[in-house]
This record gives sequence, structure tokens and C-alpha cells, in this order.
Amino acid sequence: AVQRQIDAIMRIALRREDDTILASKIYELILQVCDGGRSAIPASGLSPCVSEALRIFSENPASVDTIEALAQDLGTSRSNFDREFSRQMGQSPRQFLINCKIIEARRYLESSHLRVGEIADALGYKDIYFFSRQFKQAVGCSPTGYRRKLSIS
Repeated sequence: AVQRQIDAIMRIALRREDDTILASKIYELILQVCDGGRSAIPASGLSPCVSEALRIFSENPASVDTIEALAQDLGTSRSNFDREFSRQMGQSPRQFLINCKIIEARRYLESSHLRVGEIADALGYKDIYFFSRQFKQAVGCSPTGYRRKLSIS
């Protein structure tokens, strides 16, 4: 159930569909995963480690330097974290983090005049070219091309 919700949210976000629908779906997922914010123990059967990783990925994806460091901060090994996250979420933590960063990059491109390098830096990328390649792979065009398409529409 959680995986289907995440897939739907990612599709809505990557297609830039209605922000109201996106916000509603994200809110529903957060309520399910975090028990309405009332407890740190997830109601949906997600482990506390995965639940906390989801919170970090969604609130501040740039704060995650490496998945290994995140796993260590969460009190587990990288291999165990990868296995648990992938089992519970249906995708690797690395891919989930990339998706979160791409969604955030699109928001920056749509709502700010920051240069692509500044956006890459704000999202924790140390190499603008790596950021641009990941963005193009996920969205189908470069960050500059994406912004150009926005100004044409």
C-alpha cells in the first residue's frame, strides 16, 4: 500500500500535475507512515529507521551526504539499511533520495531565479555536471532546458 502511494506521488510530482493533488497525497502518506505525527513509531509497519529516513529525505534532502552516513546516524549498517528500505519502500534509498532531490530541483527551477549551479549546491551536489546528468535522466531534459520550457509555456 505504501509503495503504491509513493509511486503515485512520484508520478504526480515528476509530471508536474496539480500541486493541490500532490500536497494531498503527500499529506496522506505522511499521516499513514508517521501516525499523524503523534509518535515516532510508524503506524504503517515501516521500521522506525525507514520512517526517519523518509522524514529526512522529504524535509531536507540536501542534508544527506551519503547513504552510509545516514545509516550510521540512524544506528544501523549501510547494508541493513539498504535492505530494509528497499524491502519496505520498493526502491533503494539512493534512488528515493535522487527522486526527492529532482522534485526539489524542479521547484527551484519553477519558482526562483537561482542559477543551475546554485540549485545544485542547495541540493547538496558538489558537481553541477553530475546534477545536470541526474536531472536529465529523471526529467528528460537538462535543468536549463526545463526552465526554458517553462518560460515558453
